[in-house]
Amino acid sequence: MPKILVRICFSLIASFVIVGGFVFGLSEEVADSFALNEPEVAQKASIVDDGKTSDGNINARIPVLEYHNIAETEGRWARSIENFRSDLEFLRNNDYHLITVRNFMSGDFAVPVGKKPVLMTFDDGLLNQFRILDDGSIDPNSAVGMMEDFCLKYADFNCTAIFYLNTNSFRQKDKIKEKLDFLLKNGYEIGNHTLTHADLGKSGNIKREIGGLNNYLLERMQRCVLIDSVAYPFGAYPKTQAGIEQMASGEYDGGPYIISSGFLVGAEPAYSPTNPKFDPYKIPRIQAIDDEWLRHFNRPKGFTGKVRENFVPYVLGGGELSEGSELTDELEINKLPGETEVVDFAASGDYSFKKNIWGKIEFNSEKIVVPAESIYNGMADYVKPMVNRITIKELPDDLELKGDKYYYLVKDEDTAEKIAARFRRITDSYTDDELILRMKEVNDGVDFEKLEMGQEIIIPGVQLMEIERPVPKDLRGIYLTAYSVKGKGRDYADKLAAEGGNMIVFDVKAGRVGYKSGVAAVLELGDDSRYAYDLEEYVGYLHSKNIYAVGRFVVFKDAHLAAVKPEWTLKNKVSGKSWANNEGAVWLDPSNPDYHDYIIALCVEMAQMGIDEIQFDYVRFPALGNTASMTYLAEKDGKTRDQVITDFVRKVKVALAGYNVKIGVDVFGIVGWSDLDARIVGQKIPELSKVVDVIYPMVYPSHFGKGYHGHADPGMEPYYFVQESMKKFQVLVDEAGSEGADVEIRPWFQGFPLGVKGFGSWYMEAQKKAINDIGVDSFVIWSPGNYYSVSWGIMGGVE
Repeated sequence: MPKILVRICFSLIASFVIVGGFVFGLSEEVADSFALNEPEVAQKASIVDDGKTSDGNINARIPVLEYHNIAETEGRWARSIENFRSDLEFLRNNDYHLITVRNFMSGDFAVPVGKKPVLMTFDDGLLNQFRILDDGSIDPNSAVGMMEDFCLKYADFNCTAIFYLNTNSFRQKDKIKEKLDFLLKNGYEIGNHTLTHADLGKSGNIKREIGGLNNYLLERMQRCVLIDSVAYPFGAYPKTQAGIEQMASGEYDGGPYIISSGFLVGAEPAYSPTNPKFDPYKIPRIQAIDDEWLRHFNRPKGFTGKVRENFVPYVLGGGELSEGSELTDELEINKLPGETEVVDFAASGDYSFKKNIWGKIEFNSEKIVVPAESIYNGMADYVKPMVNRITIKELPDDLELKGDKYYYLVKDEDTAEKIAARFRRITDSYTDDELILRMKEVNDGVDFEKLEMGQEIIIPGVQLMEIERPVPKDLRGIYLTAYSVKGKGRDYADKLAAEGGNMIVFDVKAGRVGYKSGVAAVLELGDDSRYAYDLEEYVGYLHSKNIYAVGRFVVFKDAHLAAVKPEWTLKNKVSGKSWANNEGAVWLDPSNPDYHDYIIALCVEMAQMGIDEIQFDYVRFPALGNTASMTYLAEKDGKTRDQVITDFVRKVKVALAGYNVKIGVDVFGIVGWSDLDARIVGQKIPELSKVVDVIYPMVYPSHFGKGYHGHADPGMEPYYFVQESMKKFQVLVDEAGSEGADVEIRPWFQGFPLGVKGFGSWYMEAQKKAINDIGVDSFVIWSPGNYYSVSWGIMGGVE
C-alpha cells in the first residue's frame, strides 16, 4: 500500500476515533475505498441494542475467551474440534452473546436484554482457525467454518471474534486478502499480535513490532482498516509508562498506528470499562481449555447445559443490583423456604454474625416471599459493603414451619445426639452439645433420654439465610496448633478480635489430620489425631468474630504417612529404598499422584466446611541431607523439582475451582535472595505466583546466618531483613507478569526469641514498620508455642 495512502488511511482512522466514526472531507467513493474495520454486517442476529448500558452491578465481569490451535485432539494450547463446537453450544445455552472488542471498549455491548456479553479471541493466525479449501469453500472444521455453520443453525446467536495476527497470517499466503476481506465483511475483527511475536516487556523496538505489523496487514488488504487492539505474545506487555505510550500511538516506516486496548494471556474474567479497576492495556482473558472452563464457569468437561458461574456475569437489563450498590461479588438466590413465608430482614433488625451466617431470619405465615435483592436493598447502608453473597437455603424436608418455629417429628432410634448432628449446621449453635442444651430449654416436658417415635420437638435457632462476607483487604493474625484450637481456640479468637486482628492460621494437618475428618483414607491409614477438633464448628466461630480462617497443611514432610505408605516416599537412587535426610527424616514424593489424590480429598472436605484458605507448608523438596541422591517419580519424565511443585499446586487449585477457597504457600525467606536454594527445594516464586493466591515468605531475621550479606547478626536487624526480603519477593512475583497480578505476599513474622537479645514488643513493632513503610499491612506471626504476649500490640491496622 503506497505510503501516501497509508497517511490518508491514518487521517481517516483519526477522524473515526475523534468523532465516533463520522468521516468528513472525503467523497463517498474515497471513503468507501478505505472502509474501516467496522463490520459491513454488524450483527447476524436480530438483537435489542440497548445503547450504552449503565453497569448496575459495577463488579460484574465479562469473559474474554482465548483460543490458539483448533485441532483433532485437545492440548495445552489447542482446543479440539469437538470441544470447540461444544463451547459454542455452551455459550448459547447459558445466554451468552458474542460482541466485538469495539463494542466492549465503547461500553455499547449491543446484546439483547437478559443476555450476557462475551468476547472470543484467537491468537497467532493459525491455519486451523481459518482454512479455505481447494474448491473455495471454508473448511467446516476450522474455527470460522464452525462458527458460520453454528450461526446458520441458530439465528439468535451472534458470531463474531477477533483474530490477532502476525505475518504469514492463516498460513495460506495466496488467500490472505480473501480471508481478511471475508472476516471484515462478516462481522469479525482483526487485531495486532506484533510483527515477530515479540515479548513487549523486553522488546527494544515497540514501534516496529506494532507499526510494522499494521503496515504489513494494510499492504495486503489494500484498504484502510482500524487495527486498534493488541494481544500480547506470552502475555508480556511494556513494563514502563513510556513503553505503554509508544505502543498506544505512533508511527513506523511512514505508517501511523493507534492501539486502544491490550489483552493478556489467560487469567480471569474482565471488568467492564466502567469499573475503576479496568485497565484498557491490561485486559485479562480466560484460556479456553477444560481446566479454565471448570475454574471460572463451573463447567465440567464437555458439558453444554446450564451452570452457575464462579464469577458475577454482566447481564444486560437484568440480574443486577440497583445502581450504586456496593455488593462486591455475587448475589446468589436459591429457593426460598415454603411458598408463603418471607425473610423480613429490615424489620428484624438482627445483624448478628453466627456460623458464617449473618442475619437472623424470622418467618410468619402472614407474609409473602420476596427475592434476595430486596433483602440486600433493605439492609442499612453501612452493612452493604460487608456483604459478598446472599444465599437462601432450602427448608429441609423433615422440618415443618409453624408460625415462627421449626418442628421435627422424632424417628425410630433417634437420640438427642443424632438430631443435633442432623440439624446443627443450619442453626446458630456452634456445637452439637450447644444445640442439645437449647433443644432441652425450648422443649419443656420432653425427656430427651427417652424420645418416642412421632414425638414433635422444636429445633431452635434455624437460620436459612447465609451471607458470605468479603475478605478484608489487610489481614493480621496468629498461628495456632491443633492442640490450642481444641483447648483454647475460642479464647485466642476472642483475644485476637479484641486487639484488632482478623486472621488465624491453624493446623489442619501437621503430623496427623488435626480435625475430625470423614475422608475414608484418613481413617483407613490411621491419620486422624487424638487432639482432633470440629473444623466446621471452629470456622463458624471464627467467622462470627469476623476472623479469616486459614488451615495450615503440612504437605510432604509427614513421618506417619511415610511409615504406613512407603510407596509414596522419595527414593534413594542407588538402593531404591525410601530416601532420608541427615536427620533420618523420610519425605513423601511431591510428584506421587496417589498422594495428590489424598491431599485433594482433604482439601475438598475443608472447602465444604467453609474454610477461607488452605495454606500449604513444606510444599517443597527437602533442603537438608544429600539431596542429589534422591529421586522422584516425575524425574523420569524430565520434570524439574520446581515444575513438580508448581504442577502439584496447580492440580489442587483446579480441583478446588468450584469452591470459594484460596490457596497459599509457605516459602523459605532465603528463596527471595538465592535462586540456588529455590532450585534445591523446588520453590520458584515467579512460577508459583501463577497458581496461588497468597505467598507466605518466612522472613524470620534469625534464620539468616551470621554475616549474611555483610550483616554480622541478622537476628538483631528485624527491620532491614523483613523489608529487604519483601522487596525481593515482590520483584520475583512481578516476573510472573499478568498471571501473578493478583497474588498477595503476606509475610510470616518472627514471634519467638531465637537469636534475639532482649526479645520483646520492640521486635514485633520493627517488623510491622518494615512492611508498613513499603505499603503492606498484612502479616501472620509464628510462635511455635502460641505465646503472643509481646505481639498483641501490633494487631491494629494502619491509621
